Amino acid sequence: MTEISQKIRQVTEEDKGLPYLSYSKESNFDHCPLSHKLKYVDKNFSKKSSLPMEIGSILHKALELKGRMIMEGKTVDYDYLKSITEEGYLETDEKSDNHILGIKDLKKKYYDEFFTADSKSGMNYSEKMDIFYNKVLPSRIDSKEWTPVAVEQRFEFVYDDRVIIHGFIDRVDKNAKEQLRITDYKSSKAVFRDADIKTPMQHVIYDLACIHLYGQPATDHVYDFILIDAIQGADEGVCTKGYLNRGIKKLDKVLNEMDEMEIKGEYPPKPTPLCYWCPFHSTSPNADPKFSGLCQYHSLWTPEKKSFAVLNPYGQEIKKETKRKLVF
Repeated sequence: MTEISQKIRQVTEEDKGLPYLSYSKESNFDHCPLSHKLKYVDKNFSKKSSLPMEIGSILHKALELKGRMIMEGKTVDYDYLKSITEEGYLETDEKSDNHILGIKDLKKKYYDEFFTADSKSGMNYSEKMDIFYNKVLPSRIDSKEWTPVAVEQRFEFVYDDRVIIHGFIDRVDKNAKEQLRITDYKSSKAVFRDADIKTPMQHVIYDLACIHLYGQPATDHVYDFILIDAIQGADEGVCTKGYLNRGIKKLDKVLNEMDEMEIKGEYPPKPTPLCYWCPFHSTSPNADPKFSGLCQYHSLWTPEKKSFAVLNPYGQEIKKETKRKLVF
């Protein structure tokens, strides 16, 4: 633990020139270096929204506010929490205002998608909201063993004198032994595969943040799937023995690869079925018209046609569509 702690320190003015790294940025690079380049190096930031993203935002906000009520010793006002979930919530700070759309507006904005059952859970969002209101919202952050000490915990620290790692943790709890538990809310339609939770880089990065903020990593790590009322924690295989050391090795490897690719100026693609949801895909439902088609190497996999073919093999000349010459 001492060796890991020595890699972490407070950000100073002299560090402001270091690159910033978040979990989402690390994950994006790990899944596809080319996607990372298009987004973070070339700065093609899509403003296109989606129902999963927007519904996740308002549900996170409701649970955040419940946590704050408990931390402040107040009685949880469930009528208010349901009201802001339905009507939306206005976030304000010194720089700007941000209105998070509520369920009423999201139903109108994404009507067909809202009432269409997904292939994993077999439920539509209307049914999932019943689960959230009746099961999840009343029961979360309601443990006698664990007490919330932070919600939307902001963190920022220098890692290994190389990058500034920053982000937010949905919730940090503490028990009577002063041990920490990290909970990350997910609005996904299914729980994670076993292979994805043994060394989850999200929790590895959050543990580094806890070492920086609280002097210790968490002993418990939880993924809370708030639309299907499912939990993945230690009993389900989240953060198996040795996960933190494995995660540190992977983080160092990712940073080394980032440095190498930046020097070479070459970011190879990793075409997988995930390409279907990439904003740089030519026909993705998530494609921003502004950036659609920037990637010419994506997988041709779709939910309807599970193909392993790619648009263009990387390293080969991109085929250009030619128009037939008409002879009259």
